[in-house]
Amino acid sequence: MDKLIMDFNVSFYDRVNRLVLGSFLLVAMMATASIPAWLTLIPLYPILTAIAAWDPLYALFNLGRSLLADKFSIKGGKLALGS
Repeated sequence: MDKLIMDFNVSFYDRVNRLVLGSFLLVAMMATASIPAWLTLIPLYPILTAIAAWDPLYALFNLGRSLLADKFSIKGGKLALGS
């Protein structure tokens, strides 16, 4: 079996939220003339992590889908702890 170079650690809903938030912030910052131009780089972090489906901060602190999928599962409509 092929081994993945990088596991995804951002869920689908997290990716959608990051794209919406990052896009909104990018447009808002570009529409405001009173802020420095380099601050428009800040919304690129959520946008790029949404596209890549991998967040380095999640990986650093062992958060995200890969860790949570091992610990929790949904059985019969209820959240259960995995073994």
